[in-house]
Amino acid sequence: MAVRTHGALAEELRPVFKEYMRQALLIDRRGQVKDPEHRYFLALLLNVERGEHIQQLVRQRFPDRDPVDLIMKWVTALTQPAEGGARSRDSLGVPLDESALIVFRELLHSRGHAEVMARLKETFDDDEVDGQSDDIAALAASLRESTLFRPLFRG
Repeated sequence: MAVRTHGALAEELRPVFKEYMRQALLIDRRGQVKDPEHRYFLALLLNVERGEHIQQLVRQRFPDRDPVDLIMKWVTALTQPAEGGARSRDSLGVPLDESALIVFRELLHSRGHAEVMARLKETFDDDEVDGQSDDIAALAASLRESTLFRPLFRG
């Protein structure tokens, strides 16, 4: 409706509203999450625009730990359903299975499709992985553009 009424101006505001919704979602989740490390991670997603800067800040705060390993620990914890399938208070409500978490880790390392496929073949049957190549590419694109995780994948 707004596009019909206001044309190009409304189109220009679309990214502003999208970012507002992203921030509101992260603020809401951060208000419910109790674990201090998870709250820190959500604050980074809320306030830092680039993945390399997020990793630098994680490295500064936790100098004895690998930033990608720590981010993956947090992502895994925050995306696992609670017992009985319900969303826990420390959950983002975005379930990621083993294969999605492998793709996520590879994207944190800025790896391309061929490298993601090779990594998946280390865990899963080669033919099965090859048969799902398009789905894996779509998953990677979805993670890169996801409302919650987009900052992690901006270079």
